[in-house]
Amino acid sequence: LAANLDAALQSSEASRAVQTAATVDVSHGLGRAWGVYADASTHMSGAEDTRTVMLESGVVRSLGAWAQLDLEYGRAFHSAEGHWFAGVGVAARTGRRARSR
Repeated sequence: LAANLDAALQSSEASRAVQTAATVDVSHGLGRAWGVYADASTHMSGAEDTRTVMLESGVVRSLGAWAQLDLEYGRAFHSAEGHWFAGVGVAARTGRRARSR
């Protein structure tokens, strides 16, 4: 289980606005380098005063210690309308890895 709260200051020649986001994620390993996840997030943009809510789920396949393949699907809601989406991505991991004992 993981949760994130984010804030970013967006500025341009004409204006400045704060964008906020909150995410809750749950994941579970399935063994043999496979896993599943589901998350819910909300994004609020002060510049356009819009809110987006996203619900998504997916399958993860580890590609060794430093990369993973993600297959995802979900639904995004923008104000009163929404749309379905699907995606494929490769994530590269960086940083220091803990040693196994």
